[in-house]
Parts: sequence; C-alpha cells; structure tokens
Amino acid sequence: VDPDVAYFRTRYNLLSDTQKRLLADLGRVCGFRGTSDPPAWLDHHELAAMRDFVVLTVTFSACAVLAHGFYVVLARALITEPALLVCDEPISALDVSIQAQVVNLLLDLQERLGIAYLFISHDLKAVRQVSHDTAVMYLGRIVEQGETEALFATPAHPYTRALVSAIPTPSFVGGGKRERILLPGEPPSPVNVPPGCAFHPRCPFATARCRGEAPSLTTLPDGRQVACHRADEPALKAAA
Repeated sequence: VDPDVAYFRTRYNLLSDTQKRLLADLGRVCGFRGTSDPPAWLDHHELAAMRDFVVLTVTFSACAVLAHGFYVVLARALITEPALLVCDEPISALDVSIQAQVVNLLLDLQERLGIAYLFISHDLKAVRQVSHDTAVMYLGRIVEQGETEALFATPAHPYTRALVSAIPTPSFVGGGKRERILLPGEPPSPVNVPPGCAFHPRCPFATARCRGEAPSLTTLPDGRQVACHRADEPALKAAA
C-alpha cells in the first residue's frame, strides 16, 4: 500500500460515524458512488483537497463546536479545488485562542494550494497577516486600497488612519504607544449617505469641497489609490 494512502486510511479510522457520513456525502458530490469503508477515493492522489479534509477533521475535532464547524465548511469549500475562496468574517465568531490557528491554516493552505482569498473582516490584525493587498471601505465605497504593508505603515486616507490607530499595540513596540485617533459622531445611515465625500461629517480635515464633491480614487506615487481631495497635501501627510 502506498505510504500516503496508508496514512490517510489511518486518519480516516479515527473519524466518528457522523464525520464518515459527511465524507461519504462529499464523495458523492465528487462523483464517487461506492459504499466501501474506507471510501475508495482515499486511493486517488488527485483528490488532495478531499484527503486534506480527513486530516483537518481529525486534527481539530476536539475544538469548540464553532471552530469545528468552520473546518468542516472550509473543507467543503476546498473539495472543488477553487482558484478563489471568499472568506466573509471567517474568524469573528471564534474564540481568540482559535483565531490564530485558523489564520495560520489559511496561510498554509494558500501556500500549498496556490489559492487566492477575498478576505472580508473587521479584524485588521488578521487582514494584515492574510492579505497581500487591502481595500478599506466606508459606507460601501472604497476609500483606500493598495499593498497591505504600505497601507498599514503610512495610511493616506483619514478614515484608514483612524482604523489603524485603533489596532492594539504593546508599548514596547516602536518605543511607545500609537496615538489613538477618535472620530466624532456616528457613521451615517447607508441609505442616506451624505453628499460629497461620505466621510466629511467625521473628518477633521474636511473642507467645503469635501462637503460638495465626491472624491474619486487617485493613484499615489507608491501605487496605492485613495479617495480624498487632500491626500497629497503636506499637512495631511505630516499628520499620518
């Protein structure tokens, strides 16, 4: 028996009856109609994602219910070997102790499978760790986008700056704590977006032009794009 096949068969034997039934359903989705135990598809090398499910399920079956549910959903999504995986708030419902495991798993899968992620999250630490390029949205509109490290290091849009300033940073990193930018007021209703720049009611740099004219995305020298009338002004650059 091929060593790889033997390994997956051993892992398969550790699954519960419920997990085995789920695998059988997934096998039928992939066109395998047999009822053998272990299933015949374990012998097919081309079904790497399917066999990864066996390892994932066994490895994390002792995790909390929500975490286990995430791994099941992830494995189902990988069965068809997609080129793009949409991850909409994938870790928001998980315990903090599990979130790091999930992020590390996503990074490992990306490296091994060459898969691209559309990673949607309010957790900026996770976004920075997972994403190569980042887009920041306010009221449904992109206000800044570009290479992730450049965006986090020197955010150009006032809203991006406020978001980055809210990321917890230990005092010993960089010689001191980052100054928190507190925005006044509350976000407007998405069904009643203010005229001009939607961020102007909360922006400390807003002008009459901002209140009357919606900015378009413009390209900065480093390749990033930002929707702000004043992004290239020295005063705003100094405030970054």
